[in-house]
Amino acid sequence: MLTSHLSAIVAAALSAGPTTTPDASMLRYPDIGREDIVFVYAGNLWLVPKTGGMARPLTSAAGAEVMPRFSPDGNKIAFVGNYDGNRDIYVMPTVGGAPERVTHHPTAELMNEWTADGSLLFSASGMEGIARAGRLYTVKEAGGLPEALPVPYGTNGTISPDGEWLAYTPHSIDGRTWKRYRGGMQTDVWVYNLRSNEAKRVTDYEGIDTLPMWGGSTLYYLSDATTDPKAAHKLNIWSWDSKSGATKQVTSFTDEDIKWPAIGDGEIVFQKGTKLMVLDLGSGKTRTVEVKIPGDRPTIRTRTEDVSDELQGSSISPSAKRVAVAARGDIWTAPAENGVPRNLTRTDGIAERTPAWSPDGKWIAYFDDSTGEYELWAMPADGKGEKKQLTKDGGPFKTNIQWFPDSKKLIYQDKTATAYLVDFASGERKMIDKEPWDGSLDISISHDGAFLAYAKSLPERRTASIWLYDVAKGESHEVTSGEFNDGNPTFDRAGDWMYFSSQRGFGKAEYGELDETWVYQDTVRGYAVPLRKDVKNPWLLEIDEEKGKDAKKDEKSDDKKDEKKDEAKPDGAAGADAPAGDRPRRRRPNSDLGDISDMSDTQDAPKPAEPKPADPKPAEPKQDEKPATPAATTAPAATGPAGTWNCTTKQGETVVTFTLVVTLGDAGAATAKFTSEKQNGELTGQWDAEAKKLTLTGKNDAGTEKEMSYSLEATVDGDAITGNGTAIGKDGENKYAFTGTRAPADAKKDEKKPEEKKPITVDFDGFESRVIELPLGTSRIGGMGVNDKNQLIFSQGGQIKVFDIKDKKKEVKKVTDGGGFQLTADGKKML
Repeated sequence: MLTSHLSAIVAAALSAGPTTTPDASMLRYPDIGREDIVFVYAGNLWLVPKTGGMARPLTSAAGAEVMPRFSPDGNKIAFVGNYDGNRDIYVMPTVGGAPERVTHHPTAELMNEWTADGSLLFSASGMEGIARAGRLYTVKEAGGLPEALPVPYGTNGTISPDGEWLAYTPHSIDGRTWKRYRGGMQTDVWVYNLRSNEAKRVTDYEGIDTLPMWGGSTLYYLSDATTDPKAAHKLNIWSWDSKSGATKQVTSFTDEDIKWPAIGDGEIVFQKGTKLMVLDLGSGKTRTVEVKIPGDRPTIRTRTEDVSDELQGSSISPSAKRVAVAARGDIWTAPAENGVPRNLTRTDGIAERTPAWSPDGKWIAYFDDSTGEYELWAMPADGKGEKKQLTKDGGPFKTNIQWFPDSKKLIYQDKTATAYLVDFASGERKMIDKEPWDGSLDISISHDGAFLAYAKSLPERRTASIWLYDVAKGESHEVTSGEFNDGNPTFDRAGDWMYFSSQRGFGKAEYGELDETWVYQDTVRGYAVPLRKDVKNPWLLEIDEEKGKDAKKDEKSDDKKDEKKDEAKPDGAAGADAPAGDRPRRRRPNSDLGDISDMSDTQDAPKPAEPKPADPKPAEPKQDEKPATPAATTAPAATGPAGTWNCTTKQGETVVTFTLVVTLGDAGAATAKFTSEKQNGELTGQWDAEAKKLTLTGKNDAGTEKEMSYSLEATVDGDAITGNGTAIGKDGENKYAFTGTRAPADAKKDEKKPEEKKPITVDFDGFESRVIELPLGTSRIGGMGVNDKNQLIFSQGGQIKVFDIKDKKKEVKKVTDGGGFQLTADGKKML
């Protein structure tokens, strides 16, 4: 288990070229006055001439400013600032100066506009009435108590120039990222007569109508009611004539939405995509305002950032020596103990996330938005070599990368809760299944990649059942009924069992205090089901029986003779009709009771047999028997590369010795550590058992100034190794030949071959009837996994625990504290 936590500080070098003409998406909340446009850039207020050009800053405080609005005479600007620990409305001169605070309520106000009499109109929630519902207020420029307008709730308020009509929306979703919304939170524009107290709804479109603005007797507003199919319901400016009641579309943009419009004297300024634009209400024409931002930009200068507290999406390497993480849009690998973090992508303007290390250690899969949408990519685990794009569909947001054990296939999911199977070599994609409600599919892959297990509900049923997907056939099988809510399906590593959790525990029932019904608490239990009918239940009832034996015989010879007797006399040596006390009793194999003599109260203890003198000559073999082969005096040579090698090479006239420690993984994957007097490092590569060839590459651990990269090819012949290597550093390339022998401790034993795993098979008939409950307790169970010893690992109650289904004592043991975990591909270590 990986006990050292990821504590390295990852430093990110951030670089961004200075720009004097930022996108309008960075010039937010504009308002237009008589001569200038005010907007928010980098959290501060800026002014630029209406014709465009060089902008000048108005504010530079640490707190952010939003929603600036010119006064009717254009001499002052009101805005929302965060200067005194709270968002309040402030007023300052257009030419610059100290902001004066207007409101003092602890709620957050939203500046709407100046009224004709010089008051400030704003919306706020939590000041009175329904806490979450916004209300409209006016307050004098000099401050004082706000006065509520006579509508029960509202936001985005604007009062007509004659002071008669208030236009507003009952609520606002303008700050949301929703588009083309048609749900219950959609907004319409209303008007309220402040003199007659009558109200009416101006718009009744099913989509969005918002941000009303009075321009004389005409009310302008934003709407996505566009019927042009090319516009795809983009937000455009519309108008409503208060005299005739007629509405019409004023702008007809089909490419991007209009955002945050504000009206001035015959003009409306707004954001549209990357542009800041002005609409002339007289001519109906629009123009683009080019804005240049002067001055230094300390927030975008090249600098080093500590991102150790921003790590996301960790994935442990197969050897548990490094962990892949995402931080600030780059993919990194960080050491578990020794070494330094490495930035593998180091890209500007591209976000990489969700790394997943392949079981063979060669690749890291991740998501990359360089094409405009997140796609599935893979790159060499050391960051060198070509990256590989695996998907190109431009589809919904992608999540949850999983590798198959052989590193030849991957699974990913998207925000629609659809899971896809991707072939690594070809990039061919195939849909697996889809969760019809929310969330995602918790998928477990069998050790041979033949089956997937996951929990899924149905459109007509929200309780999830367990499903098995046959990868070769592309077929899904529902193996539990869905009567209970099942989850966390997990295959063991032998292909015999599948574990899962389920809300099937109804032992703790409580009667409600305020209603007449039962409440069931702590219903989650752990379960196991044998995948085949021939898998035996390890907890079947056992009954110890006393079986007779001849106490005068040695136990081993007695067992053999009894077997022969049993063939002739099934009822035992004493006969079936013998009294119970006279029948020989056989000790149960592996019993803790020791050897019990065959005796009764009426019998004397038998005398021990007389020892026979040892025959100094070995017995001659019978005619039909072969002589026993004498035991080998020396162990046979190991045939594989795993183990420790003592090697030598010549550097000129100097003989250099080094040690190479090789470890083999699945599918011939090889890792090695080399150590010499001046150098040490780690190598990875492949073992070709048929050709007896070992290929390794890697680097030393000397640091960046003396960094060396190594590659070697070697042939292993029993306990001998020969090969050639190359070392490349800042001083050039050095090629060398080397020889070596296996260390004595390793030469005395054969290389242990990995246990061959059998292909998984599933008996679907009667699957759920074979389920057995595990004694894991009643607390909710988090993730599940199976380690290299085929033991169940699971999280529960803030702890990581282990359970062995073969343990007769059925004990659950604590591994460590933690809310979640991640196992290496071989199950030997844990993050």
